[in-house]
Amino acid sequence: MRLMLTLMFLCSLAFSQLMGIVAFTGSMYPTFRGGEHVVLEPANRASVGDIIVFQNGNHLVMHRVIFEFNGCHITKGDGEWLPDWGCADILYKVEDQNSLV
Repeated sequence: MRLMLTLMFLCSLAFSQLMGIVAFTGSMYPTFRGGEHVVLEPANRASVGDIIVFQNGNHLVMHRVIFEFNGCHITKGDGEWLPDWGCADILYKVEDQNSLV
């Protein structure tokens, strides 16, 4: 059943500009749990409170924007104590937090 839902999820994304990923860690718990599918849309700007995806070295990170100043977005995982270091270059934004698969 889970495989069928995953395939349906991926097929529905194939016909749109949206992208789907799977949350792998608990850094965004309780908003996302590891293994949950998340729908993303390409983005280059975000507001405080938005959940974005950015590149950190060789990894993609999905965290919430907690502060913005002159185009610099500071992020933090909902399940983390400290914010991320530096400005995040936004690649994607969570399309709608209420429409998770």
